[in-house]
Amino acid sequence: MKLDRLGSILSYVIMAAAALIYILMLVKGEETLKVDEAAQDALINPAMSLSYLALLITAALSIGFALYQIATHPQQAKGALIGIGGLAVVFVLGYLLASDEVTEDMANMSLNFEVTAKTSKMVGAGLMTFYILTLGAILAVVFSSVRRMIKS
Repeated sequence: MKLDRLGSILSYVIMAAAALIYILMLVKGEETLKVDEAAQDALINPAMSLSYLALLITAALSIGFALYQIATHPQQAKGALIGIGGLAVVFVLGYLLASDEVTEDMANMSLNFEVTAKTSKMVGAGLMTFYILTLGAILAVVFSSVRRMIKS
């Protein structure tokens, strides 16, 4: 059986299961699902498991396809790998610029987890990476516009 045919069949099976679970949820009613634990176990848990399964299959296929393309077309993949390397460099720069300070407001948050210096550093690294990439995008747009105006 061809791989695309298998993927189509798997898609239809997952869609049919999701549609069946959704119809059963509609039949049970929203109020019943809110208070009846047996109904939650029978309908919501399988729906969540089906979602996780679909996400896992999609992620595995996406990563597998990307690795296959890199292995079979290494010359074309060079640009993508350079881009990924550039993102890694920007993240490392963001990590180095981020602070690991835990302020009193962070420590007193009523969340389900404790804010540690490591957590603060990683969140700061993510924010710094976002800021660097945003600044890079803005500069690229400005540079492109100025270059286009100079050429014409």
